[in-house]
Amino acid sequence: MIRIYALYRGDHFIDVGTKDELSQRLHLKPATLMFKASPAYRQRTTYEKSTRLYLISKEATQ
Repeated sequence: MIRIYALYRGDHFIDVGTKDELSQRLHLKPATLMFKASPAYRQRTTYEKSTRLYLISKEATQ
């Protein structure tokens, strides 16, 4: 299954892609990206100043 994510800082769009693609382009570990998608991260940060990762699509592979 391929999962597509979008990365935002506040309302500003940064990038879109799979977890591995984003981690390579942004020089972040995949675990760091996934933490930015977690409820704990949302509770600890403010919307305007944080970088957040959103799952936007799940595609089944054959």
